[in-house]
Amino acid sequence: VGSTAWIIGGWDPGTRGDGGVILDDLWSADLTPDPGGGGALAWTPHPAAPLPGGPASRHAAAPLGDGRILVLTHRCGERLLVLDVSQPGAPAWSSLAATPDAGGAGFPSSRGLASLVALPSACEDGSTTLLLFGGAPRRGGMEADLWRLRVRGPAAAWERVGPAAPGGSGPASAAAPWPPARCSHVAAAAPGGMVVWGGSFYHTAGTGGLVARGDAWWWDEGTGAWSALECDGGDPPPLPRNAAAAAAVTGPDGRAGVLVSGGWDPFRVTFGDTAVLWLG
Repeated sequence: VGSTAWIIGGWDPGTRGDGGVILDDLWSADLTPDPGGGGALAWTPHPAAPLPGGPASRHAAAPLGDGRILVLTHRCGERLLVLDVSQPGAPAWSSLAATPDAGGAGFPSSRGLASLVALPSACEDGSTTLLLFGGAPRRGGMEADLWRLRVRGPAAAWERVGPAAPGGSGPASAAAPWPPARCSHVAAAAPGGMVVWGGSFYHTAGTGGLVARGDAWWWDEGTGAWSALECDGGDPPPLPRNAAAAAAVTGPDGRAGVLVSGGWDPFRVTFGDTAVLWLG
């Protein structure tokens, strides 16, 4: 948010076999470049503003563009967590009420390891549009649903985009193709939509080992449709993985891109490479 990065909760894996510790702490770091080229990155703890409701990991967060960060944990449903960082030295938590999908699909199911991105331009009414995709429930297979969340001031409204909710409620599935279910993928907003890449799934729903994905998808917010992305020249794409990091970038020629770094092919190899997927 601005020149400040925020770290909210997460998981300290601890010593092998002890299960680690789920965290509720809040930290910030000022990323303003030093004009002299020196200095070191400094982290600031905020012990007076722990995560409300207790520790959380595998959650998702996205800036709202007005000095606030929306945080979506497995506990969120009708009430969403908001962190006001307009004054970086005094961050403050609150919650906002969310209304369910008007078509009867309710709220997104409880999940972790989903992606949450804010589209780069505000709507005409001053609201921010966020897209929630995929993730994993506590038990069972991965999700492939897409939800739109509009936030304006102290209110928010959910809309299930697709596919159709179980039992036929909610909107009809958008036209094919549709990305396969996954969790621990990365996503980044670009003008007009969102890129989703990688992730993992169970080769048998809810059981068996994790399989990494290496496919890339584009959600077009204008047309309301997915399309699979394929490389056209350049270097070969990164190997399939989950749990990578990603960020939207802009090239010197103005092209939008998604920078992807690190990640893990479950129980096989941990990656340390970095690549950029250029769009168009």
